[in-house]
Amino acid sequence: FRVLQSEDRVSQQQIRIIIVHPSRLCRESIALVLAQQPAMAVVPVDAELPQADTELTSFTPAVFVLDFGGARRSGLDDAQRIHRLSPECRILVINVPLNETDILPCIECGASGYLLDDASGDDLVANIKAIAAGETLCPPRITNLAFEKLSQLAHQSQVIRGDHAAPLTRRELEI
Repeated sequence: FRVLQSEDRVSQQQIRIIIVHPSRLCRESIALVLAQQPAMAVVPVDAELPQADTELTSFTPAVFVLDFGGARRSGLDDAQRIHRLSPECRILVINVPLNETDILPCIECGASGYLLDDASGDDLVANIKAIAAGETLCPPRITNLAFEKLSQLAHQSQVIRGDHAAPLTRRELEI
């Protein structure tokens, strides 16, 4: 397979994708799966995001595929940086562990989609197409965790407010 270079032409219909994963084998495997899709163009892949912001956005990707980062959790930092530099770019976080302490930060960092480590190549392609089209996707198990947390937060908010007729300000809630 061939990865695009900056001077290569990409059709307007193709989804430009950057893959960031610490494992070369995983990066190249993902790129190989995506290169078989006529609607997708993989731009240079690397283990880490470029340090220069201009280099990061020079390919104007539509989707970043980011590894969660395991114990280092660098994927979250990368997602926040991408979201800050290019808010219109969509982020697909892969290899997300299935626990609340890891899922919620992924949601907070602006990711548009999530793939668990048991996802298939077909799942990857379908998710990239969907988030490039503006959808936000996550597996049912992650959705369940997110809704449980929202429910807990809503319940805590009701308990704090009590029977007050007027809602409390954020500062009042903090106090």
